[in-house]
Amino acid sequence: MIASNRDYLFGTRITVVLTPCFSCRISTAKEGLFRRQSTMVLELPQGDPRTRGRPVAKLMNSAALRTEDRLQMHDVICKSVDTAGETMLVGRAIQKIGDSLKARGVLTDVIDIAE
Repeated sequence: MIASNRDYLFGTRITVVLTPCFSCRISTAKEGLFRRQSTMVLELPQGDPRTRGRPVAKLMNSAALRTEDRLQMHDVICKSVDTAGETMLVGRAIQKIGDSLKARGVLTDVIDIAE
């Protein structure tokens, strides 16, 4: 279930996804001034959105996408994670979604940063 979906300054969007297998926070934001956006996935312990979370993956958006398209892809990623969370753990879900989006040219890389 998508528990919250909020927009912030500078084209940032943060979504909390709660599923039977895991809970996570997905954040799409600029990496810095004059830099492109990327999407971070953090697993939330016990599904508590107030906690910092454990970094799981970083999805690098294609430079060819406009900001609006990247935020639209954020929503697609969140819905896909929500669906995948019915049957698999967060790392496997992100890898599967990332591979699919890389094949379509939407992402350039999926970096596994799980500790």
